[in-house]
Amino acid sequence: MNEEQAATVRRIFKDYLSGLGASRIAKGLEADEIKNISRKVKWAESSIRDILKNEKYGGYARLQKQLQQPYIVGSEILAKLQCTM
Repeated sequence: MNEEQAATVRRIFKDYLSGLGASRIAKGLEADEIKNISRKVKWAESSIRDILKNEKYGGYARLQKQLQQPYIVGSEILAKLQCTM
């Protein structure tokens, strides 16, 4: 994942925690012409929800039976997210 993609994931988490739903987040990304992983400006609500639920981005991942720290978003954001989902 490159820095541009990581910034997009952080934005999705930030927007969600500020109270926006998946639909509004997708529309905002499209309005700002942020490209998805397929390099297209069109975002699906399901893609936003998948990112928010994916442990690789916001949670703890298991690597050879050891828990690893959150990859893209920090522990504070993860804690807030767990309270809202």
